[in-house]
Amino acid sequence: MRRLNATIKPLSISIFLLIVCCFISAAQVKPILENRTVGIQPKGSILVPSNQLLQPEGFQVYIPGRPVDLVLSKDEKLLFVKNMRSLDLIRVADRTVLQTLPYPASGASPTGIYLSSDNHRVYVTDATSHIHVASVNPSNVMQWERSITLPAPETGGVPVPCGFAVNEAEDKLWVTLSRSNAIAVVNLKDTSDIRLIPVGIAPYDIILGTSGKAYVTNLGGRRPAEGEVTYTSSGSQVLVDSVTGIANNGSVSVINLEKQRRKK
Repeated sequence: MRRLNATIKPLSISIFLLIVCCFISAAQVKPILENRTVGIQPKGSILVPSNQLLQPEGFQVYIPGRPVDLVLSKDEKLLFVKNMRSLDLIRVADRTVLQTLPYPASGASPTGIYLSSDNHRVYVTDATSHIHVASVNPSNVMQWERSITLPAPETGGVPVPCGFAVNEAEDKLWVTLSRSNAIAVVNLKDTSDIRLIPVGIAPYDIILGTSGKAYVTNLGGRRPAEGEVTYTSSGSQVLVDSVTGIANNGSVSVINLEKQRRKK
């Protein structure tokens, strides 16, 4: 019995000391964030609801919402921001938000914004079926000019346009249609003239090459072959891991722009 007591006593002391240390540590940490309001702190850091203190580099321009994409004017004086519910215009010199222009319909898709070479038009994709075009007047005031409706996928529903590219003449636009697994080629002079080029699954963004080719990223990867393990996602069969059932494939499609078809 004495030996048992001798064993327990040092253990009890160790546990006691551990608890005391924890209380001391908590007492030391608590005052650091005690009585602080979530948001910008006096020295420029940011306290977020998860109790993390962020100290970002550079300066911040705060806008409500959830910005997903942006484009800078050629003279670097204006910044056009694709926000969750609106197109926002920021003057870079003094970081002033000049205008918040709500979308005509729906919210924003995850990516996709373009500013014309003369800074007079901004193109953005929404989360359903449209490319919205805003005009910018000499006083840097934006207003919606028109909306281009994109064709629905064969599976029904909306195509969900994302990233897009515009040619140098700015008379043709190539836009990824995530649910259609295709690229839509839009004639900007006649927007009723829209052609589709099949690519991989859930295309996300596109860039135009100088060699007459376009390159498209596909979030869902290549199209599955017969017998491969797949899962139905938004009407499409997506390659998945045979054990976990998780999507495990990504791909890049190469398009021949002259023939308007997928090369590989």
